Amino acid sequence: MTNAGKSSSCPPCSGEAKKREDTEEGRAGGRGNSENGDDRAEASPSRGSLCESARKVFDEKLFTSSFFREVWERSPLLLRSSELGAHPFSGRKFISEEDMVRMCYRGAIAETLKVFQEGKLYDPPQISFPEEACVDISAIRPPPRAASSSSGERSSDREGKKAETGKMEEGGERHRTTTSASLSRATCRYLEGCSLVINQADRTLEILQSICQHLSKKYFSHVFAVSYLTPPRTHAVKTHTDDQDVFLLQVWGSKAWKIWTPPQILPLTEEMLGKREAFPDDPGKPLLEFVLKEGDILYIPRGFPHAAVTTEEPSLHITLTVPTAEFAYVTCLQRLVKSLVLTHTLPSDTERRCRSALLLKDVPGAAEDLHALRAAVDACAEQVASRLNYDALCNSLSSQLETVNAMQRRQFLRLQAVPVSTPFTETSLVALAAGLTCKCEEGSAEAVFFKGTQSLTMKICPSASKLINVLANRQPATVRDLPCKDPFERFCVLLVLHSKALIDVLSR
Repeated sequence: MTNAGKSSSCPPCSGEAKKREDTEEGRAGGRGNSENGDDRAEASPSRGSLCESARKVFDEKLFTSSFFREVWERSPLLLRSSELGAHPFSGRKFISEEDMVRMCYRGAIAETLKVFQEGKLYDPPQISFPEEACVDISAIRPPPRAASSSSGERSSDREGKKAETGKMEEGGERHRTTTSASLSRATCRYLEGCSLVINQADRTLEILQSICQHLSKKYFSHVFAVSYLTPPRTHAVKTHTDDQDVFLLQVWGSKAWKIWTPPQILPLTEEMLGKREAFPDDPGKPLLEFVLKEGDILYIPRGFPHAAVTTEEPSLHITLTVPTAEFAYVTCLQRLVKSLVLTHTLPSDTERRCRSALLLKDVPGAAEDLHALRAAVDACAEQVASRLNYDALCNSLSSQLETVNAMQRRQFLRLQAVPVSTPFTETSLVALAAGLTCKCEEGSAEAVFFKGTQSLTMKICPSASKLINVLANRQPATVRDLPCKDPFERFCVLLVLHSKALIDVLSR
């Protein structure tokens, strides 16, 4: 072990994230086993009863006839956990830290994990999707490390030696270390104060997929989930409007919300505000202002400007999303007209007219003068209009939904085919790795690890110093008992330490 500077693989510290220019939008891998924190909890009987309890809350407490008659697409609605009776969405029984790590990793390899910090979008972690479901996670290349600051031996050289050693050891040891590095890459931006947002989160966790499927079949035809994990005292995105109706489940912590009167009723996708550019005007006095607490449900119709910031604690909320602008009559009509052309359903002359350019100038050599063009276009419009009716619209939408829902299911199955393991759980016993000593004062911005005459200096965030200081005492500790106000931060810090072989997992 040699003295090294700050690692570029996101140690438990702050760091610069490169700002993204564009947005992108899909899961995770690694060969899981019963000794390395596999996915069995996702399909456990307790999860089944949790799903049933969640369905009951939606069916009996939220989606009543009065909701669709008086609230749907009209006004926000806040349901406190005390009004719901059962509390299926509350805390770690719904989504644990281990679940969240798996979700982030799956989101990273599926390219649906987004990294935000106070309205700015940054580069997400790049992790390749395993080509086969059974591929070992060691096929995913770990990030490069920074050069050594004093000894002349580069960190990458040490990493190479570690990999070679792994080949000579029992296979499980190599798999364990590589898994930690990959999981750490997927989550380490959280330690920099960034929010981790997973689009299509229903593909990454079975219980979310089950809830979305229930809502799709019974109420909305298509529903997907987005997860928002945000550190204390910050926010992911700025004030904006959506083109979707959303139901927010506050799972961990709390968030302070503001919701304003909509500047436009039921906006379409191209009419959203505050997404690519700042919200154009001061939205004025909020219509609603409150703190969403663990177990609460919030409904926001599309078009209502909103903003949220975490309190003194971290927040995880799940947004169940109904893409209502996609279901709008005008959107369905646009799709239907285009499909009539693409499927050659119209008379050939009408189809050709729909495909031809509409020249509004009486240019020399044009096949038609403007008078003839007007008559031809009017006739074409009548032909198209004759095919536009309620039944055709329903058939077109049903076909669209069948395609979208089938794709959603395929993506879920593809992600679930590759199990994701964590090297430890909240109840695991961990300790400083054998042969190591550590010096780390509480509140310090660095920790120094020693092995004989060699040392490794690691930049850390001060909030991690107390945890590392306890480990430095060389007494084994249960993960959940290690001092850290933010349980997910604690999990991320330990993933970084484990990926660098600085701690050992003594028991599950």
